[in-house]
Amino acid sequence: MRSPLQFSRNDSGMAAVLFAVLLIPLMAALGSAVDYSRSSTSQAALQAITDSTALALSNPRYTADMIQGGAEQILAAETKSGYAFANPLQVKASLSADGRSVTVTATTSVKNVFMARFGNDYTIIGATAQAYRAVTGSVELVLVLDTTNSMSMSNKMTTLKTAANSMVDTLTSDPKADVKIGVVPFADYVNVGLSNRSQLWLSGATDYSAGWSTPEKCTDVFPVIRTYNCVKTTSTCYNDGVPYTCSSTKCDTERATTSVRQCTPASSGTDWYRWLGCVGSRTPTPLRLTDDQPLVPYPAVRIKNPSASTKPCTTALIPLTKNYAAVKATINAMTPKGETYLPSGLVWGLNVLSPDAPFSEGAAYDAANKLPRKVMVFMTDGNNTLSLDSSKQWHTGNKRNEADDTTAKLCANIAKKGIEIYSIALMVDDAAAKTLLQNCASGSDHYFDATDSAALASVFSQIATSLQTTYLGR
Repeated sequence: MRSPLQFSRNDSGMAAVLFAVLLIPLMAALGSAVDYSRSSTSQAALQAITDSTALALSNPRYTADMIQGGAEQILAAETKSGYAFANPLQVKASLSADGRSVTVTATTSVKNVFMARFGNDYTIIGATAQAYRAVTGSVELVLVLDTTNSMSMSNKMTTLKTAANSMVDTLTSDPKADVKIGVVPFADYVNVGLSNRSQLWLSGATDYSAGWSTPEKCTDVFPVIRTYNCVKTTSTCYNDGVPYTCSSTKCDTERATTSVRQCTPASSGTDWYRWLGCVGSRTPTPLRLTDDQPLVPYPAVRIKNPSASTKPCTTALIPLTKNYAAVKATINAMTPKGETYLPSGLVWGLNVLSPDAPFSEGAAYDAANKLPRKVMVFMTDGNNTLSLDSSKQWHTGNKRNEADDTTAKLCANIAKKGIEIYSIALMVDDAAAKTLLQNCASGSDHYFDATDSAALASVFSQIATSLQTTYLGR
């Protein structure tokens, strides 16, 4: 019979054998934990750079055909920073059909240290990120756009329409976005729309007629019988303040030595004075610089015997609305005409954003300008070429300094309301005009100097982007 001591020794031998048997899986488990920790760290790093790549690609400057290449380029640059990836990234990136989101997927592998001894050389890791760009909160935007004669040059008006329409599309691509947009086309005056003829904030909008008659008038004239020594000369002319080369011909003349009697017969008729939507400035002075006292009326600009072909008024403004088709229709209807009086556009841009009359679509002002965020985009291609006349109601004067002073005061008053102002100088060469626009903007990053028509599209895109927020979804 074996002693108890002998049995004890045999049990120890079995424990040693058991330990030897379990040692290999135990080491594998410990090694797997170490490799898992390393791959988890690399996975987190991959997710971080995939997130940042998706956010970068959500910028509207990346079109659908640029997304894949952009993702590869950004991720390649990011992975040069010492990430422990064993193989090059496999990248797939796409832009959603509605253009609102970018999806980026990246996969690679991490080299195992311990598990490689058991035939598992790599751990595959991957990350997916989806970035959205959209308006968050509530935004009220008014586009105050120059539609003067000079906008007919250098394809400026066509480019403006394209750029403004693109901005509308960008800001309203998310059906859940709370965005109201208004448009104020301006020149010498602003057209507030014929439907407002009977509003209390407007005076003198009734059409009227007046009869007239003139007696016969006769004069003796010496008619020209010959022209000679004609010389053609060129000079600098101006279209709404923009210089261009024009030509004229001057000739010597020879007149008859005998006079001829010419008579204008007596005549009579009726003149019509019609209101087509344009309005002048309020008096006294402080009222034309603010939206205060909204029921002190604006004077209607009545036109003598207007014709359908003349159309002396600009395209009618559209107040804040979520009818984006109507907004774009207003933009597309803009036609270059008239000269420049910047205060017209500014004061009606303010009126559109104001919660009070003339229009009431705007929400109450928020001191922090967040709920809602009120924004004015003010674009012009030149300086003031008109000013107030002696009555301080009509914009037929030529005192630029006075008009510039009014412009500066309006900008300051708009800023005091908390409204955010973006100003755009389109192909403006006048240094004083640029300074005026720079000072009007809500900071240096809110002023844009578009040196040609093509640059205007980029400017509107940048502004639209700045009004949006980029965020990640999963």
